Amino acid sequence: MSRRLVTTGVQGLGPLPRLVHEQAGEMALEGLFRAVDLPLGLLDRPTSRLLLVDMAAVFERAAALLGNPLLGLAIGRAMRPEDYGVWARWAAAAPTLRHGLSRACRAVRYYQAADSMRGQLLGDHARLSYHALGVPVEAGRQHADHVLPSLIGFGRGFLGADWQPLWVEVPYRASGAAKDLADRIGIEVRYDRPGIAIVFDRASLAAPGSAITPGFAELRRLVHRGHDQELTRTLVDVVDLRLNDGVVGMDGAATRLGLRARTLQRHLQSQGLSYRQIVDTVRRARAETMLAGTATPIAEIAASLGYDEPAHFTRAFHRWNGCSPSTWRRVRSVAVKLSAAV
Repeated sequence: MSRRLVTTGVQGLGPLPRLVHEQAGEMALEGLFRAVDLPLGLLDRPTSRLLLVDMAAVFERAAALLGNPLLGLAIGRAMRPEDYGVWARWAAAAPTLRHGLSRACRAVRYYQAADSMRGQLLGDHARLSYHALGVPVEAGRQHADHVLPSLIGFGRGFLGADWQPLWVEVPYRASGAAKDLADRIGIEVRYDRPGIAIVFDRASLAAPGSAITPGFAELRRLVHRGHDQELTRTLVDVVDLRLNDGVVGMDGAATRLGLRARTLQRHLQSQGLSYRQIVDTVRRARAETMLAGTATPIAEIAASLGYDEPAHFTRAFHRWNGCSPSTWRRVRSVAVKLSAAV
């Protein structure tokens, strides 16, 4: 799979959208997302995903917009490792730091559709690194800076709030504001390295953990998602993202992935799938979520899913569930009430 196709969770933006809104206003925030061809509506859905290169672009443009060359570091400091989702909470709940690093390196693919985290033993040292796959070094400094505090925070979850690694590594060169990083974090920084990393004493790997393990249902949903074929999974993410603008055409989805429509079609055929099936899968999940969790009128749901007419949505929903959207919503509401009463 091309590295361009790596997707990631919208949680990774952290407080960036809020800071841009507070410091530059709503129009500036909308313009920021529009410049990267991202719908602002994805922020209303915590399960949304976007291409990693697009997330990095948002960080770079936001730093320029706010005139803050250390914005990425500020965003990272405002986040905890657990803010990245259930995979990070599961890793942080390991019995020891060694187990935690192993979990993080295995589970990150469920969050980012890529093996972007690695653990290494280097003599008396241990190294935990993150690689922003598909993001050019010169276009990903802010994103790299935002990852660094989370790596350090992960270690502190096992070793205490005052713990510091021996040194940290970043992929970019020491120039401009980047030279201030060591002073800002109080740790030696080694520049022009293969990824973003923390290096610490190997003996620390035995440190015990103390966090609470996420619920089994959360972990099951996470693992189930991770079994999807990678390009197909990425396509599902892109279709879901584009639905925020009510568009579903295959040509646009292929372009977003950096592919030709014919290439995408051949891939789907090799998996025994069609583009319509992918769109149906995303539309159905979105429709059921909106019907179950909101009072949004059927016509508005239909429009948000890219249907020209509510009747077209009703026919599709009947094909999926054997009943109309209004009937499905009513029956589910009654079932929920009965369950609560038991």
